[in-house]
Amino acid sequence: MVNIYPNINPPIKIGLQQRLIKRIISVLCFCLFFGILFVSCGSNKDSSNKESSNSIVAYFKDAEVQAETDEQRKQIKLVLSDLLNLKVDELKVKKYPNYQNNTDQWDVIKFLNSYFVPSSPQVLTADSFFEDLGKPEAKAAIQERINKIDGDPGTNADSTLQKK
Repeated sequence: MVNIYPNINPPIKIGLQQRLIKRIISVLCFCLFFGILFVSCGSNKDSSNKESSNSIVAYFKDAEVQAETDEQRKQIKLVLSDLLNLKVDELKVKKYPNYQNNTDQWDVIKFLNSYFVPSSPQVLTADSFFEDLGKPEAKAAIQERINKIDGDPGTNADSTLQKK
């Protein structure tokens, strides 16, 4: 056999092949590492998307309460408590007072839309509201809102709900 590359002997060829294989393995490891990192970051977003996809959580997040009287403040707290304690069928038919304290005027959706102004424009609708109400993240958001009304030191109290 004639060596057409007289300056390269067989041990050097093997060394080149080994270095090439090592580089390919390095590139694959690099891609694998960042692929796993990318996928794991995406899975963390899924848990936050779960909360933000809940209409109640999104509605109450940073929402401002519009209440002028102590009676309105009491009614807001009562409605929020009802959201935690009453069954969906009961909530669908229950009526609450309007701004002038006229009894049996507003359903729960109208009441919440009238007293809460979400940080981003949105309106609660019956379809998504009653579907999302039973989920744990919705219950937690409602309880957090009640805690703000009560002035729980662990939360930022709603200034519009505090007596001036």
